[in-house]
Amino acid sequence: MKILLSLLFCVTQSLVFSQVVATFEEYNLPRGGHLNDASPADGFTSGSIILPNDYNADFDFWSGYAISADTNTTTPGFLNQYSSIVGSGAQGTTHYTVGYVYDPEFIYPTGKAAGKPMIGFYV
Repeated sequence: MKILLSLLFCVTQSLVFSQVVATFEEYNLPRGGHLNDASPADGFTSGSIILPNDYNADFDFWSGYAISADTNTTTPGFLNQYSSIVGSGAQGTTHYTVGYVYDPEFIYPTGKAAGKPMIGFYV
């Protein structure tokens, strides 16, 4: 019984520690800034995930996900497309993602998190 409990603990710990929290802070955006072009990559990587991004420089058009540090809560509509309605990310973080999705988009776990269930995320 002790061996079974020890094995269960080890497996549980490997599942829990296989994921790293994505904070997007590594993009070092200035307050109010955004990044809608992940080129030359096909997406933004943070923690244990990749968020797809497609950018067309000819039209300054993007789809998928963008990284933002915009805190504008007063400008309505399209001109404020990179801001969160509450002015920050989850739990008051300065960096977060916004999505412009017209087709199904996915979040891709990477590294040790690939193929494992996601513990959770904020929307």
